[in-house]
Amino acid sequence: MANIRLNSITGTPPFEVYVSDINGNNQSLVGIITNSVPPTVTLDIPNLFNNLPQIGLTIIDANDCSQFHIIPCNTETDICYFGIEITEST
Repeated sequence: MANIRLNSITGTPPFEVYVSDINGNNQSLVGIITNSVPPTVTLDIPNLFNNLPQIGLTIIDANDCSQFHIIPCNTETDICYFGIEITEST
């Protein structure tokens, strides 16, 4: 099973983490992170997204701030790496 490693999230926990295809379709909740990141958090990705060269990642914090990013995946190791920052708009 593929997984995603989140190295950094700036915002207000908890964070809802979703994956999708790069068009935002087939969105699936993969976890809710209740603490600050770092430390690194690893979440499993549904089999639907295995072997894709890229996935969509959406993270929503406690203030409903959200970000969507397309991230590359290493199909040889089944790991997607990404550091994301969520900040409140002023």
